[in-house]
Amino acid sequence: MQDIHSKVAKYARLYNDAIAKLHEDTFLIERHYFHLFREVFQRHEEVQVDTVSLDADYQEFLRMYNEVDELFKDYMATGDEVFDAYAYLYEENEAFYKRAEILQREVKDITVINKGLEEEEP
Repeated sequence: MQDIHSKVAKYARLYNDAIAKLHEDTFLIERHYFHLFREVFQRHEEVQVDTVSLDADYQEFLRMYNEVDELFKDYMATGDEVFDAYAYLYEENEAFYKRAEILQREVKDITVINKGLEEEEP
């Protein structure tokens, strides 16, 4: 269990770092920024942009963004599954260790009682 714990702790740090980077501007482009493309389309003559090629680039960007977004969601879901499974395993092992400690105390008590009985016998 200790070996698993060190590995899970390492990957938990990586997972948590990925989550933290969500709040950085450089990690993912937030969908609420997409309105900027509409502004460019509306002002295409003023900014001298070919709307056909811009639209093609924009559609390709959206396609790739959606792929990356889906991969990231899968990554996050997999992380959640792994950590949930680890938490379950940890809880089950904790209960097992507690039962083993109780059993160990009981065996020790029985051993002490048996030693006492042996010493009393003539």
